[in-house]
Amino acid sequence: MRVLFGCDYFHPIVGGGEEWNKQVAFRLNKKGHDVTVLTYKVPGYRVDSILNGVKIRRMGPCIITGTRPYLRRALVQGLGVFHYVLKNHDEIDVIQTQAFPLIPSYFALRILRYFGWKIPLTVVWHDVYGFQNNFRFKGFLKGFIRYITELSLLRLSRYASLVITVSESTKRKLIHSGIPSEKIRVVYGGVDLNDFEGIESDDPKNNLLYVGRIVPEKRVEDLLEAFKLLLAEESELNLVIVGSGNWMDNLKAHAKYLGIDDRVNFTGFVSNSEKIKLIKESMFLVLPSLMEGLGLVLLEAMACGKPVIAINRGGPREVIEHGVNGFLVEPCSSDSLFEFMLRLVRDAQLREKMGGEGKRLVKKKFTWGIVADRVEEALVETLS
Repeated sequence: MRVLFGCDYFHPIVGGGEEWNKQVAFRLNKKGHDVTVLTYKVPGYRVDSILNGVKIRRMGPCIITGTRPYLRRALVQGLGVFHYVLKNHDEIDVIQTQAFPLIPSYFALRILRYFGWKIPLTVVWHDVYGFQNNFRFKGFLKGFIRYITELSLLRLSRYASLVITVSESTKRKLIHSGIPSEKIRVVYGGVDLNDFEGIESDDPKNNLLYVGRIVPEKRVEDLLEAFKLLLAEESELNLVIVGSGNWMDNLKAHAKYLGIDDRVNFTGFVSNSEKIKLIKESMFLVLPSLMEGLGLVLLEAMACGKPVIAINRGGPREVIEHGVNGFLVEPCSSDSLFEFMLRLVRDAQLREKMGGEGKRLVKKKFTWGIVADRVEEALVETLS
C-alpha cells in the first residue's frame, strides 16, 4: 500500500499530534508499506530525505522557522500538496491528511476524480477547538481565522472516505460537527516501551513535573498557584516545567509574582531521552490543560510508572481511572489540583500503586504497535 501523509507539522517539530504522525508513518513503513510524508522546509531540514525508511518531501522555495508564519506556511502547503497529488497520483493508493493539507488534497482529488482517478482520502483529527476556545485562547483575529479554517476542514471531512481520531471525546465533537459516526474510527496514541528501558535516571527527587507546550490553553498558571499552596505544607518540593511556547514570559512573571520562582525550573525544550529522564526522576506528572485530544504525555508518564493528575475533561478521562492510576480534577481549579497533589506527595505507597496500574494499562492498550495495526486496518478498509 502506497500511503501519502499530508501533515500540518512533522519532524523535527514536536508535539502530541506530530509524534502520532511520525510513529504511525515509521511503523507502517516497517510493516512493508510505502510511506511518503509531505511537509515544509525548516532550518536544518531543507531537502528531501529518508528517515527510518519513510520518504520525506519538503515543499516550497523558502525555509519556514517555527509554526508562527501561518500565511506563508499555508501558501507553501496549499500549492505544494495540490501540485504533488496531481503530479504523482499514479504513485498513491491512499492519502492520510491532517489539518490544513486536507484542503488542497480534497480539491486535487476532485480534479482527479473528474478524469477517472479515485484515491481514498483519510482525515486525522486530534481535537476540535470550536467557536469559544478558538477566540478564548487564540485572540480575536487569529481566533477568527482559525475558527473559519476549522469549520472548512470539518465540512470537507464529511466527504472523506474515513476519519480517524485519537479519543472518544473528539469523536463526539466530530459527530456534533456533522461528520457521520460510521465514518469515524478511534485510534488512540501510544508509547514505545523500548524508549523507556535504556534511559538511566538518578534516584527520584522531590520534583513535580509538567510536560507540554507553554501556551494559554494548557493552564500552567493553575499549576503554579496550586504549587504555592503545596509549598506551605511541604516546603522541600520543586516544580519542573518542560516545554516551550509563547506563554513562557507570562508564566515566569506569574511564578515571580507568587514568590515561588526559586522553586520552579523552566527547562524549555528538551530531547526525548532527557524528557523521559525527568519523568523518571519526578514524583508524579500534572497536566492542567483544558484542551487535550488524548494527552500523550500522560501515557509516557504511566510508562515510567508514575501517577498522573489531569483535568476531568476530554481525552484524559479515557486514560485516567480516577483513584486507580491517577486523579481527575476540576478544570481551572488550583484548589482541586492542590488537594490531590498533596495527597500524592504524602503517600509514597499510593504513588507506587498508581504508577504500577498505569504501567500495566499502557502495556495492554497504548503502544505504537497497536496504534499502527489499527491505522493499517482503517486504511485497508478505505481501499476496499
